[in-house]
Amino acid sequence: MLVAIKNSRLLREVSGTLLVMRETFITILPLYMLMSLLDLASTLIPDSGSQHSIYGVVQLISFPVKRALPFAVATLLGYKLARHRRIDPLVGALISGVSFAVVVAPMAAASDSTVASVLPSVYSILLPLLSIFLLVMIRRCRFLQINGKEVSHLLATSINSILPAVCIVLINGLLWHWLSSLLISSISSPGDYLTHLPVLVQGSIRVVAVHVLWFLGIHGNYVYTSLMYGNDLNQIVIHQFTLGSLLNTFVLFGGAGGTLSMMVAIFLRRHTMRQSVVAKISLPLQLFNLNDILIFGYPIVFNPYLLVPFIGFPLVGFWLAYTVAALDLIPLVENVHWIVPFGINAWHAGGGSLLTIGFQLLMLIIGAGMYYPFLALESGDSIRQKLKKVFATDELPDAQLEVTEEGYFHRQQQVMQSHAQAMEAFKLLAAGKLELWYQPQIDVRSMQLYGFEALLRLRMPDGKIIGPWFIEKLENAGYSNALNNWVINQALEDLHQWKAQGFEPRISLNLTADFLSSEEKVKALLARIDTSLFHLNLEMLESSFTDQFSDLVRNVSMLRDNGVTLAIDDFGTGYSNLALLHKLGIDSVKLDRSLVADSATPRGELLYRELCGLLKAFDYRLVAEGVETKEQLDFVSTCGIDIVQGWYFAAALPPAEAMHYAPPAQTDAETKTNIDATST
Repeated sequence: MLVAIKNSRLLREVSGTLLVMRETFITILPLYMLMSLLDLASTLIPDSGSQHSIYGVVQLISFPVKRALPFAVATLLGYKLARHRRIDPLVGALISGVSFAVVVAPMAAASDSTVASVLPSVYSILLPLLSIFLLVMIRRCRFLQINGKEVSHLLATSINSILPAVCIVLINGLLWHWLSSLLISSISSPGDYLTHLPVLVQGSIRVVAVHVLWFLGIHGNYVYTSLMYGNDLNQIVIHQFTLGSLLNTFVLFGGAGGTLSMMVAIFLRRHTMRQSVVAKISLPLQLFNLNDILIFGYPIVFNPYLLVPFIGFPLVGFWLAYTVAALDLIPLVENVHWIVPFGINAWHAGGGSLLTIGFQLLMLIIGAGMYYPFLALESGDSIRQKLKKVFATDELPDAQLEVTEEGYFHRQQQVMQSHAQAMEAFKLLAAGKLELWYQPQIDVRSMQLYGFEALLRLRMPDGKIIGPWFIEKLENAGYSNALNNWVINQALEDLHQWKAQGFEPRISLNLTADFLSSEEKVKALLARIDTSLFHLNLEMLESSFTDQFSDLVRNVSMLRDNGVTLAIDDFGTGYSNLALLHKLGIDSVKLDRSLVADSATPRGELLYRELCGLLKAFDYRLVAEGVETKEQLDFVSTCGIDIVQGWYFAAALPPAEAMHYAPPAQTDAETKTNIDATST
């Protein structure tokens, strides 16, 4: 048991760290894009040999940007890791940034080794991880720390960070100096070990290494090419056609990972709004094979769902393209540069041959086919398809969670939590059958049936009936529209069946505020119902008022103009904002059952009476929920309540029983007492 708990904690910690690292690379995306655009500009602009030319200016800017990128990654990652571990993030950023500047940067600048030139990119990730880990360990010792009560909190934080900062910088200096010396002395020229291998093996090693680096957030092409001096890309595959041209034309279209294929799969799947927007933004740059936005903004970095296709397609694609080229099955007459757009590069490579262009299109389709199932897995397509069967509707939008101040990590936690809750609810839904039951509502003055409130129930295979605790979990995961649509469809079906048997009751349906805020959905609802045939009342929670309040007011007015009445449900559990209630223009107010339960106390009784009096002054029809005893019925009758609902009369009933329901008979004296009390 203890081992399982430790493993669970370790898994959560690793998962949290990966999410923080993804957030870091999303934040640093502008700097990555700047570096890629500068590389593109230096390729497109001819070198005139003058430092004052446009080419010279581009080169002048490129050098400090490339040098600053690892430092920026180290500092920002230290900041976000510290915040994740509930440490002052500025202290984490300062320690990581200073360690990198003092230890790594001078070491790389002082050495001419190829390994030393790429170590900053690797250390920019490893160093903050170690620094924050050491900071947590040192702080647990509480050695020579002062209490924040003795001095200001800011001063205490700064003083308590001095010793850990000094220790961590020293440890980093010794460790990285030893590690760098070992690497530099033992690996002077990695390219020398690989140039003697077959081209197929060289290409396979490059593809895997580059894409693993990209997946870890490291500029794979830059690091690997620096280590290999770019010689492997100049290896001849067939005739004069090089390995670099083969990869750029038939494998890496759109950038690393062949992500142009991924974009095709995204649009074919009609992916979520957020992912489609990222893909569309990335498209113009992907025409020149720059996909930094997709890698860091989608993101692909540290995304376990896309690890297999991001590495697998380039590798499989390279093997297939190499085989076709080596067998001379397609014309390959001219080498192409990496920036030449998709389609044009195939046209140049094959000398205008349709066979070469067709093979490139085939590779694009193969790549899309490899990405497609993993995109489906990532977006939770399985639960969506199964929920479609449960609710019999296509309207199942993905949850759109706003980015909070906690950033990507916090948002991703919310997504995972809501998905887990939705899965829990779905397992229950898949095992049973959704039904709509109806709880009677009684007119206090006549003690006759006024109508019914429709309530969701779940019938299990053993006949057990389960209440709708799963509704909130599905709404949090973004499936409220599916619930609304199912309720409307089932209620209309029941109403038609009742009407055919001469039963025409008034029905109250609970709908979410986001549904009522949508003009499109409200108009669609009105188009489906005939208020001359059905008496329909819609209810919404008082606590569910949305930011689109003006839209809600307009749509409520539209519904009332078409004969649909509206009520506020569970009044008294939210802010009880009478000003908003007045602006909304609703007809009825349902007082929450908790208010009836509290009326047994003097303060609760006074609150209930005064609240009813205030609402009646605004001419609202009042409905009391949760009436379970004769004493409660008598009490709410004296408070001006018009309609009562609760177990005193009946619990929710299945449609067949609801059609034959009649309120329990009362004596004439009881009826007269209730009427007189209400009048009073």
